[in-house]
Amino acid sequence: MHIHIATAGQAVEPVIKAFNAIPGIDKVYILISGAFSESAHILEDFFGRAMVDVEMRTISGFDFQSIVDTIYSIFRDEGSKNTFSINITGGTNLMAAAACSTAFFVGAKICYVLRDPEKSASEQLIWIPTPRTPDLHRIKGKTQDILRYVLECQEDILTASMISDAFGLNKQTVSYHLRVLEEEGLLEKVRGVESGGRTNNRVNSIKLTGQGRLVASWLCE
Repeated sequence: MHIHIATAGQAVEPVIKAFNAIPGIDKVYILISGAFSESAHILEDFFGRAMVDVEMRTISGFDFQSIVDTIYSIFRDEGSKNTFSINITGGTNLMAAAACSTAFFVGAKICYVLRDPEKSASEQLIWIPTPRTPDLHRIKGKTQDILRYVLECQEDILTASMISDAFGLNKQTVSYHLRVLEEEGLLEKVRGVESGGRTNNRVNSIKLTGQGRLVASWLCE
């Protein structure tokens, strides 16, 4: 089941455009300020004619925590096994920021609608990459120490054997910790290590992903 959430303000076009451009939406939640009751009525009428289940949630466009809590409650009530998407185009900038922050943790896809009448609805729809939040419960102890070490050595060539030597661990143990970090999207293995003007394709170099650098830097602090 595809649950679609949209932040809305005075303009209703972004909400309608996104719905028309995204196939397979089963239920819509509209997050809207009580000051825009006319917009709410227009949207209720539109989705009623589209024969799609719609639920209006009245929020304050300037209460960050309230917006976050509202989206979390929708996610909790509908169940995490459903597919979630969030349209952040309408409403206040604070509504968009809160929706983005929450989407990262619930695994929802984020979309934004451009204002370009010369393009079709699907061409105006922009999907914003949503990084998967790593499971920090898995990144502890030696796994966390290795992540920090990779950050410290990010400007140098680094291999699993070098990490094994640095920590005095056997290769199997190091492989386990590296696999955890790779599964959480924090590092990647790049085939080939250059040495003496030659490339050894039998050895992988260890590199942090963009998200890996952020998490490692945060853990170091």
